[in-house]
Amino acid sequence: MLLFGMQFLGTSYLTKHFSLDEFSEYALILSICSPVFLFFNMNIRVLITTKGDEYSKSAFSLLRVVSLILAFIVASSISYVVLDARIYSLFIVLVLFRAFDGLFEWSYGYFLKAEASKSIGMSQIYRSLALGLPILLGLFVFKPTIVEFFMIILAGLALVFLFFDRVQQSLVSYKWISFTQFKSLAIVGLPLGLVALFDSLSAQTPKYALEYYNHSELVGVFTSLFVFLQTMSYTGFALVNSTLPSLSTYIQNKNKQAVSNLVKKSSIIMFLMTIGFIIGVYFLGGWVLRLVYTPEIALHKDVFIIMSIFTLPMQLTAVYAYVLYGFGRFKTYLLISLITVISCAILSIYFVQQLSILGAVLAFGFAMTLKCIIVWMSYLRAKRELI
Repeated sequence: MLLFGMQFLGTSYLTKHFSLDEFSEYALILSICSPVFLFFNMNIRVLITTKGDEYSKSAFSLLRVVSLILAFIVASSISYVVLDARIYSLFIVLVLFRAFDGLFEWSYGYFLKAEASKSIGMSQIYRSLALGLPILLGLFVFKPTIVEFFMIILAGLALVFLFFDRVQQSLVSYKWISFTQFKSLAIVGLPLGLVALFDSLSAQTPKYALEYYNHSELVGVFTSLFVFLQTMSYTGFALVNSTLPSLSTYIQNKNKQAVSNLVKKSSIIMFLMTIGFIIGVYFLGGWVLRLVYTPEIALHKDVFIIMSIFTLPMQLTAVYAYVLYGFGRFKTYLLISLITVISCAILSIYFVQQLSILGAVLAFGFAMTLKCIIVWMSYLRAKRELI
């Protein structure tokens, strides 16, 4: 939670200390890099924890190196076509910033496999300090440019990875592996990468539409609102996360009643938390946006209220998706993610042209609602088949 909170504070700092145009450029670059790197990450944390005994560390090491190189090439190619050359320096630091996510997912996979939860916690604390350092420097020492801001973060992340994560786990193995083993591992990870890609594109597509329809400055506004809601979603899921791990045991024991009770309990918690959040946004949304962002962003408080309502399907989807994974319905969730991103793209094309940022919010929100309904129906079907 500390790491997510620090990421939120970083977003707040960027909106307050840079113009909305600069922040929107940052948001656009990140919206290009994030889906690419999430796809090539292939959720390696899950791969290591579930397949770590079937494949050698050499295979995972090679997969990590190759996938990050490919992610850089793909992201660079896309950015060369769509971005202005003057912001390439910002692109480079943000690409490296996203690449570190892949490195830490790599180490966290081995921490999880070794059940070293303390190591994960300490690593996230150190990462939070790395994210917080440029904020402190900007507030009390000097005002860095946005490129310098992320260069400081990168230096901190490099130190954390080299002197903590890498030391805690022997990540790299130089033993020879066959191409067949490497290809097999990549094929296993491909569905997980596609799910991450589709889920990320569902959040990024409204930004692409805003940029396409010449609402570039609103890309930053949408990003600011989304980061706020996403942070709230992580908070809610963290509260129920302690109960959901028991789900796999209940499913293995075919205890349908226990599964139903656990899902119902988690859903009620999510629902009540979200309703409280929506009420808070309704009465305090404008004040909160001025406090954590800027008066310019606070002008969109009505859109913020509407967007907060769509936090409910986001929260419930997180519960039902976890359950589908527990049932082993990975292909089902992959198909649902594909339907969601296609729906979001179609809705964005229509609504953004007509309604600007409100259209972006509606397109995202309706797509998330559709996803929630389909995931819920898939959960009910999986539960009925639990005999």
